[in-house]
Amino acid sequence: MIRNEFSYQKKIGVLQEREKELKCLYRVEAIIKEDLPFDEFFMNIVKHIWGGWQYPIITKVKIIFEGETYKEPGWEDTEWVQHADIVIDDNVLGRIEVYYNSFKKMIIDSQFCLRNKNY
Repeated sequence: MIRNEFSYQKKIGVLQEREKELKCLYRVEAIIKEDLPFDEFFMNIVKHIWGGWQYPIITKVKIIFEGETYKEPGWEDTEWVQHADIVIDDNVLGRIEVYYNSFKKMIIDSQFCLRNKNY
């Protein structure tokens, strides 16, 4: 019975994570449809995309596009980062970077994946 309860809670947790991710994608889609100037568009993405990550409270986003950097005030780079190039017509025009402000153990399929080399 305990195993079934654990399995149930784990499935609920996975579904809650997918819900956050989908909400993030829908918000980005809505921002795209607003047809905003580049500066406003990228800042809106920066302000909303953090909600799709596992630990949104400690997540910050930075976008670099055609030499311009878009980030919130009080920004600090950390060593805990995920990033992807912004590619348009096979040309890399920028990069989106998502940072955690502090170290967290990332749980993937019940195994710990450590992102800190000094741990």
